[in-house]
Amino acid sequence: MGGVTFVLAGDFRQTLPVITKGTRACLKSSALWQSIETLNLRTNMRAHLSDNDDNNFSQKLLKLGDGKLPSPVAISPQVLLDNELGQIVQSLETLVDTVYPEIQNLTERNFNWLCSRAIVSPRNESVNEINKIIMEKVPGEFKSYKSIDTVCNIEDTVHYPQEFLNSLNPSGLPSQELQLK
Repeated sequence: MGGVTFVLAGDFRQTLPVITKGTRACLKSSALWQSIETLNLRTNMRAHLSDNDDNNFSQKLLKLGDGKLPSPVAISPQVLLDNELGQIVQSLETLVDTVYPEIQNLTERNFNWLCSRAIVSPRNESVNEINKIIMEKVPGEFKSYKSIDTVCNIEDTVHYPQEFLNSLNPSGLPSQELQLK
């Protein structure tokens, strides 16, 4: 690569293990892995710069990730979460109202108020549903933007029908129709 530096971030505890003679399903099983110099961050800056309660939160979150939190039954995939790790809500509507209280007054709020909040979800369907709930609460009219549904080579139009392209929802890309306010 000619000395190009790449920064790969993430929790490598969640990286798939290297399987001898297995398929190359992850970075750690790649032939490039031997050439990678691994640098580790040693200080959790969020815990370091905040009060002791936040450090307790960080420690409990690490225990959760390591599978060391107690479970209600000896052999169970469930864990017991206390109120310090999070708040249990009964619906997505309640979740949105808890994270973004009075979002209908968004135009009157400081920009940093919105930047300090987030709802994270691992599935695109959940993200789309949460975004729909939030967008309905924000004042204003929707503007729709559709993706470009043409191909570079006109002969490829028979290989990729428009309905098929519009049905795709790959991770990290917006859907075929993006609605904004």
